[in-house]
Amino acid sequence: MQKLYHGAAFYPELWEEAVVREDIRAMKEAGINVVRMGEFAWSVMEPEPERYELGLFVQVIGWLHEQGIETVMCTPTPTPPIWYSHGHPERMHVDERGTVMSHGARQHACTNHPEFRLRAAKITEQLAMTLGRLPGVTHWQLDNEFKAHVGACLCAVCKEQWHAWLEQRYGNIQQLNEAWGTHIWSQAYRTFEQVPQPAATPFLHNASLQTMYRMFAMERIAEFADQQAAIIRKYTDAPITHNSSVAFGVDNERLFRNLDFASYDTYASMENAPITYSDRAKAFLQTEPLRKLNYRGLTTSFYSRLLHMGIHRDLIPEGGTLDVTGLSCCSLRIFLMYRTTFWNVLLRSPIKAESGLPGRLRAEEPSITRFIHLQRSGSWNVWPASVPSTRIRWMEPGLSEKPSAWKRR
Repeated sequence: MQKLYHGAAFYPELWEEAVVREDIRAMKEAGINVVRMGEFAWSVMEPEPERYELGLFVQVIGWLHEQGIETVMCTPTPTPPIWYSHGHPERMHVDERGTVMSHGARQHACTNHPEFRLRAAKITEQLAMTLGRLPGVTHWQLDNEFKAHVGACLCAVCKEQWHAWLEQRYGNIQQLNEAWGTHIWSQAYRTFEQVPQPAATPFLHNASLQTMYRMFAMERIAEFADQQAAIIRKYTDAPITHNSSVAFGVDNERLFRNLDFASYDTYASMENAPITYSDRAKAFLQTEPLRKLNYRGLTTSFYSRLLHMGIHRDLIPEGGTLDVTGLSCCSLRIFLMYRTTFWNVLLRSPIKAESGLPGRLRAEEPSITRFIHLQRSGSWNVWPASVPSTRIRWMEPGLSEKPSAWKRR
């Protein structure tokens, strides 16, 4: 019989022993049978470089276990201590404006920096070695919400790794120039070392440069997760996960490839609606149109409007097949693909292709996002939506295609 978990995040490092014991008693009384802890406690676990103090967590895990409460132990890597940050700006995250993050909050360090990877590996190994075999530790969580507060890092270390990643992907600079169309605006490069990061620019970066940098960053954070998981598995067979979300700058499909199960931070509200999606497609949506599309709006307020209209609720996930992903109001399958300055929408029969191209509808006005209204009759209508998340026009079934028939909600 599978166990139903009812749990909470627990921070014993913040309280004196009497409060911690009272909290455990109250959790037991409330029916809580699992807690997560440790994700922000690096400075407690390692107050000075390589001086590890894990006794508090050994003790608390034992108290919890005595009350039948399991522990999901976390690696504390989202919060590097001050001894890591102070005097070392080269180790910190750099945003697209060139701003170097200061110590404080969390996710202030560049996760690709070799010193960070080394220190993260050491604290992870100490935790797994000390706590991995304790009977109360039943699961592990890596870090906490990768890329929740920061995007791709643009520090000098990341720049060097970016160039190596590009060379591995394209082989030679001519292939990159051809794939990206870099002769526009004299963007052509002669070496990989000349390819910039998508930092601040007077107008717009090449869309492929922006997209590939996000792919690079998502691959790097997934590799970091792989490294932590491999260390933990040397000392325990407990399953390993990470708490992710659709809103973060990660490729969840790649991130969870080498983990044991997926976890999702919902921050649930009554307005949430179930969707499937693709993180890799999100990278293209955010960069390829050369506009600041609000992807979050596309998957929240915009999506809820579509649901209320009864059009459909499923996007095709990364690697998905048209044969198994359907629309809730009809038997049609769709696949959205962006190419240069217009959207292509590939439609399967029985769509009536009124564009003159069988099975394909092309909206060719640059920089205008167009959405399709699918009706059971098998016909389609198109309408512009300059701000999809807040201003949406649509056509009710049976109305004419004249603009006067458009409705606004």
